[in-house]
Amino acid sequence: MSLSFAALNVLNFLVAQIENDQVVPAEICPQDELSEIHHELMAQNLLMKDDRLAGNPTFYILPAARASARRLSKRYRQAAIQLEIMSKIEGNPDRGSTDDYYPPANVRGVPVTESEYQRALSHLTDWEFIKGTKHWGEGLIRPELTPNGYSAHESGYSPEDWISMNKGHTSTISNIGDTNTMNINGPVGAAQQGDHNTATVTQNVGLDAEGFATALLKIRELIDRADLADDDRDAAHAQLEMIDEQAKNGATQGRVRGFFRILGNALPAALATELADLIGQAVSALPA
Repeated sequence: MSLSFAALNVLNFLVAQIENDQVVPAEICPQDELSEIHHELMAQNLLMKDDRLAGNPTFYILPAARASARRLSKRYRQAAIQLEIMSKIEGNPDRGSTDDYYPPANVRGVPVTESEYQRALSHLTDWEFIKGTKHWGEGLIRPELTPNGYSAHESGYSPEDWISMNKGHTSTISNIGDTNTMNINGPVGAAQQGDHNTATVTQNVGLDAEGFATALLKIRELIDRADLADDDRDAAHAQLEMIDEQAKNGATQGRVRGFFRILGNALPAALATELADLIGQAVSALPA
C-alpha cells in the first residue's frame, strides 16, 4: 500500500492519539489539505467515512484497521529521516559530506540515533537516490541527488513508496524457434501473431471508470470557471489529460495522486482547496 508522505505523517499522528479525539492540527497537516488526506486514508479502508458538507473532516481510525494503521505508521519515521537527508543534500549539492547532516532534526520530538541515520543513508545509496565518493567511514563525500533522487524527493511520497509506485508495467518477449511467448504485467490486453504463439497476461482491475470520469469532469468545470490566465488554464487541462491517460492505462491511486498534487501546487491556493474533495473522489475511483 502506497501512501503520500503527508498521509503517512497524519496516520502516524493519529495512531499516537488513537484513544483521543481525532483532530489533526495545522502543524501536522495544512488545513486546506485535510480533505484530500482524509480521502486518501479512507480509500485504503483505514478511516471511517465522513460525509459532512462543511468544515474539516473527522479522522477516526476504523477499529478493524487499527493493526494495519499501526504497522503503516511505523514507516513514517525512516521516511522522515530519508527525506531530510535528501533536502540537505539538495540544498548543498556536491559539497562536504553526509556526515555533516547528522544528527538531523528530531522526529516527533524523539532524537534520531546514529544507527537510524546510517540505515536511512544506506537505503538512499542502495536505491541510487544519492551518489558521492565513498570515504573511510560510512558516509559519502560531495553527495548529490541522482535524477531518480530528485524525482522521488519532489514526488510527495516517501522514497520507498516512490520506488513501489514506479516499478511500472513490464513486458517481455521470448523467441524460441517459430514460437513467441509474450508475458505482460499490467492493465492491458494481449495480441497474438503467427503460429505457436502464447500470451500471458496479469491484469490489474478495479477502476471505477464512471466515478473517475465524473470527478474529472467536475474538476475541469471548476478550472474553466476559475479566474486563471489562459496559459495557466491550458497547462491545467494538459495535466488533466495526462492524468486521464494514466488512469486509463492502469495507474495506481498513489501514482495518480502524485500527478494531482503537481496540479494543485500549480494552482492558486483557494482553487486547490476547492478541488481537494473532487480530487479525493477521483483518486478513490482508482485501483489501489
